[in-house]
Amino acid sequence: MVATYNTGAAIDTLIASLDRQTMPATNFEVVLVDDGSTDDTLDRLRSAAADRPHLHVESIANSGWPGRPRNVGLSRAQGDYVFFADHDDEFYPRALERMHATAVANDADVVYGKLVRTGRPTPYWPIATRDVAVADLAGDVLLSRTVHKLYRRAFLEAHDIRFLEGRVRLEDHHFMAQVLPRARVISVLASEPCYRWIHRSDGTNTSDTKVDPEVYWPWYAKQLEVWRDVAGPGPQLDAARLVTISQAFSRFVPGPFMALERVERTRVFDAVRAIVLEHVPPELDERLAVLKRLRVMALRDGDQDAFEAVQSLRSTITFTPAVSAVAWDGGTLSLTVQMSLTTTGGRPFELDRDGEHLVLKESSCPQGTSPAARRLLPSDAGTLAITVCERASGMEWPVHSVSQLHVEPCRGGVAVRVTCTATIDLERAAFGRPLGPGSWDLMARVQFLGEQLRRRVRVDDPETLPTDPTAAHGFRLVAVGQRHNLTLTTLPPGAERIRATAVRWRGEQLELRLEPAPVAGDQVLAIRRSDSVTVRTDVTTTSPRAVRVAIPSLQPGEIVDVSVQSAAAGLCRIGYAGADDWSRRPVRIYATANDSLSVKYERGAAAKAGQSRLRRRVSSTAHALLRRRG
Repeated sequence: MVATYNTGAAIDTLIASLDRQTMPATNFEVVLVDDGSTDDTLDRLRSAAADRPHLHVESIANSGWPGRPRNVGLSRAQGDYVFFADHDDEFYPRALERMHATAVANDADVVYGKLVRTGRPTPYWPIATRDVAVADLAGDVLLSRTVHKLYRRAFLEAHDIRFLEGRVRLEDHHFMAQVLPRARVISVLASEPCYRWIHRSDGTNTSDTKVDPEVYWPWYAKQLEVWRDVAGPGPQLDAARLVTISQAFSRFVPGPFMALERVERTRVFDAVRAIVLEHVPPELDERLAVLKRLRVMALRDGDQDAFEAVQSLRSTITFTPAVSAVAWDGGTLSLTVQMSLTTTGGRPFELDRDGEHLVLKESSCPQGTSPAARRLLPSDAGTLAITVCERASGMEWPVHSVSQLHVEPCRGGVAVRVTCTATIDLERAAFGRPLGPGSWDLMARVQFLGEQLRRRVRVDDPETLPTDPTAAHGFRLVAVGQRHNLTLTTLPPGAERIRATAVRWRGEQLELRLEPAPVAGDQVLAIRRSDSVTVRTDVTTTSPRAVRVAIPSLQPGEIVDVSVQSAAAGLCRIGYAGADDWSRRPVRIYATANDSLSVKYERGAAAKAGQSRLRRRVSSTAHALLRRRG
């Protein structure tokens, strides 16, 4: 089921991904409901449906939001299961086949297929680490409130589950608040990439629109009201309340929040306080991570100064990574990574002990905070796991990781760090399957004090990396860029990286001179970083070294990365060591920290280019006048 509105060419990509499904087209239908588009979207839909009998197109008057077209589509649907897709995302080839097989095998009402998010880290990571036939209904499945899932249609009909209609906020959360308390079986399919959720920087992602506190937060409370009415008192409602209030803090992260004017901070504080007073009883506080607990307590007490003190405390905390060992054993890479809880100044962040418990230091907290309120949950002391993430697609896989917590004396208290040993078997790293071609960045997923981050794994000295014996496996480990980020790449050992020795802007294209030359059959890819929209240019035999590359359309601030796709090496970034080039167009051609070629649309570039041309004209005129006088 797909709701569309002014989608344009992006709908072609979604339909193409459905054409590639391994499930026969006779076994599924696609219901596309257009919400009164004012561009050519409806024509595109009807054209696509003309030669695809399983595509059905409906058109309705504009409602302004996805809820009504989704409800119309659900009423039109005939299949046993339904999946709600956004109009500018896409499916992986085996998605429908594998999700349906999982639903049937487990008699599931809901199946969570693996999400791959382009432009942002993989969301709801705890759900992405393993397949689960029958999930804990008060566990990690509560983290995901988006509707990109497979649902038994009879289940939705039996409980009359529908979307809110009209211009509302958090309609997905409201829908899932009806689903999750009623589902008998929820299954998780983490081993198969199913749905590519594309984050766009052009303002079309509704979740990125500016939050009006008096409008947004009452809708946040509305979903908790549905939870309360449907689930009733009990462990699942408590778990839902804890997840919901914990996720709320992602909408006002400390740095940007504290940069607001006091009156704007008060608007947010008052709106979120109303939710806490209504839906987060004090007996749940002890189950919250320590920094979130202190903020919830300040909200409940109406103490904005205390709340902002904890926000400021959070902004002074960072996680410092360090690689202490790297080794190869055949086709298996082993590495040990340490992460320390530190201040932004680089000093250890000190904690205290209260008996057998770790607690925040009294001096770090608002005045009068009790030891019980300052107490860390066992997990707050730190967790660390290693993953591999394919740079171009955002595909991320967990790898086998074993972590150990270290609590060590530090001046007037104690400091914590976590050591993680990870092993990456190149033949089995993708849930028992080999890693595909590309550049796989090593990532550290770390959590301290309930605050989670994803960081690149780096090495201090690339010269200490061990000799790479993995030629037979098609991978090598490299440290890229000035920060020496570790990456597993399919560039064959001994092969020279293709570099752009000359770059020019010609009309709406880049003209590249490449050394060594790619071979016929290779493609040069211009990939828009915000959403991975890609323009491909075939390399011909006539002039393989000189290639003209079209690039996707750009908004101010957007970036395009340039790569070569080959059968032998997969996708590899093109190197560039030239100086930044401000062209006559509003773009900047530059080398990234990894010495790779990128193009950025700069708001000021056109002005700078114009100023440069004006200076040249003035200089030329002045020289001419001097020559005449002379």
